[in-house]
Amino acid sequence: MLVDPSNPQNIGAVCRAMANCGLTDLRLVRPVEGWNCGEARALAVSAKGMLETAKVYSTTAEAVGDCTHVFATTARRRDQVIPEMTARRAASEIRALKKVGAGVAILFGAERTGLQNQDIALSNVVITVPLNPGMSSLNLAQAVLLVAYEWLQAGMDDPVEIVDPTIGRMPAKKQQMEVFFQHVEQELLVAGFFPNADMRDHMMEVIRGWLTRTKPTEREIRMLHGVLATLSGRRLGGKPAHVPGTKGGTGAKARKRRSQLPADAPEDA
Repeated sequence: MLVDPSNPQNIGAVCRAMANCGLTDLRLVRPVEGWNCGEARALAVSAKGMLETAKVYSTTAEAVGDCTHVFATTARRRDQVIPEMTARRAASEIRALKKVGAGVAILFGAERTGLQNQDIALSNVVITVPLNPGMSSLNLAQAVLLVAYEWLQAGMDDPVEIVDPTIGRMPAKKQQMEVFFQHVEQELLVAGFFPNADMRDHMMEVIRGWLTRTKPTEREIRMLHGVLATLSGRRLGGKPAHVPGTKGGTGAKARKRRSQLPADAPEDA
């Protein structure tokens, strides 16, 4: 999955690298305009059909919505506490996760800036590649080829047995997690938890990262929705009236609550 790719030629080269290793599901988040051009098709060579089937998304959260596990590639140290592993180790884990039906995505950032903190916060694992400290940056297609090659090799060897608490209890999909995070943010807005807009973004990144690392199941996410609704003291037909995507209710309590929302609160709060 390429986030903010800015060069059509790199996208074409990525298609070729993926095809070399037997991968076909390419997803693009906010690609550069004209990304499916002649130059991209020339670099893709015989894999140019992947440009036709690539899925395009407006946000990273939307792109990983149907996934249960997300691996992010980055060479930079972050202040987020996320497990790290090499591409080789990650390849073995991905193979094992796919065997039990997990939906897995690997994120690659923009050529110049890499992945942003809000993208990293969606991930369960950060993939690192030990390279020459004096020259550790890779071209986008090189990075994809390296990780894809390790995935290909992992399928040729005996799979490494991994210790993963999610085996037998599949984590919630990222789309379900996103809805829950919206619910958390709305409740914290009403409670006046965020000192200001800048701190709001940072604090939500911390919350997202923390809960993502715990890999909650769909059932646990439903329970946490109920916990928030109970703490807020507002329910509608057995469901919290303010869960994102619902109508929000028409009763006195619902109206009162909406009147207390800050001006920048989501409309469906």
